[in-house]
Amino acid sequence: MAPTGRAGAARSGAGRDDRGGTTDIGRCRRRGDHGLARLRGPDPDGRASSGADGAAATTGGRLSVLLGIDLGERRIGLALGDTRTGVARPLATIRRATPERDARTLARLIAEHGVVELVVGLPRNSDGSDGPQVEATRAWCEQVLPALGLPMTWRDERWTSQAAEALLGRPRRGRSGGPPSPAARAARRAAVDREAARLILQAELDARSGATGRTAMPSAATATAGAAAPSERLTR
Repeated sequence: MAPTGRAGAARSGAGRDDRGGTTDIGRCRRRGDHGLARLRGPDPDGRASSGADGAAATTGGRLSVLLGIDLGERRIGLALGDTRTGVARPLATIRRATPERDARTLARLIAEHGVVELVVGLPRNSDGSDGPQVEATRAWCEQVLPALGLPMTWRDERWTSQAAEALLGRPRRGRSGGPPSPAARAARRAAVDREAARLILQAELDARSGATGRTAMPSAATATAGAAAPSERLTR
């Protein structure tokens, strides 16, 4: 998720596909990997349940599907992963609306994929301190999470958007070599949001399993090159 601006609201349940078109939740369900939602396996860390301040969940051998959330001012990037495979993948990008409508949209996806825990990116400043974005993210979680009834884990997410941009590569040019169309630019932003959510979730899965090298999480110095910094887990 990028450190600056994504303001506005839109209809609940609407998302973006890779071509930039809006995607309703029904289509997201039909396109989703339903097999992932059926995976079973214990959380290797056996973490305790938490509220909005974010210790991780104890799954006790139950379904261990996690939803990664990259919260922006305009959009919410989402990713899905599980503790059995330890792999996260982009799921969808939805437009932000009111907290109530955001909660309803997320609740439908949570039910569809059997999610048992949320991993939310915490947009700290580059020096690691908390700023207005952290306060806004915490406020959104305080409004939305009670309606979802799931434990939540915070994940430091400095530099995730830069890493996502690097992983996705250069945006395609428009027709005749011109600049990308508005639709292509919107699709690119949505893809970056989803990829940032995947990086947030993958960093958490890697931390729990002790894995290294799977997540391209850059430091400030290497973000534009997309180099990995597995020991720091910086995201955004």
